Amino acid sequence: MPEQPDLEALRAAAHAAPDFDERAEAARTGDGPFVKMPISRQTVTVLLTFGDQAHLKIASRGTEPLRVPAADITADTGIPPQDLPGKRLTALVSETSQDGMTVREYRLDA
Repeated sequence: MPEQPDLEALRAAAHAAPDFDERAEAARTGDGPFVKMPISRQTVTVLLTFGDQAHLKIASRGTEPLRVPAADITADTGIPPQDLPGKRLTALVSETSQDGMTVREYRLDA
C-alpha cells in the first residue's frame, strides 16, 4: 500500500512558499472569515474604462458595476484598454464573503 503524504508537512511547505496566498488558502479550505463560494464562467460586459480600471457588468452582481484592472483583461485577451468598452467577454467569477467578487481568466465571447 502506498504511503500517504504528510498533509501537515505539505501545508507547512505551502505556507512557506513566497507566493502563498493566505486568503486563497482560507477560501479554499473554508477556514476563517473567508467562505468558499462556487466559481463559474459567466458573461461580463465592459461598460467603460476610466484610467487603469475597467467597469464590468456581471449578471449575477445585479446593477452595480465591478471595477477591475483593465490590464488584466488586456493580458488575457490581447484587446487594448481603449478598445474594451462594449466588449462581451466570459470570465471565471467567484465570490468570497470578505472580498466580494474575483474575476479572472477573461476570454473574448465567441
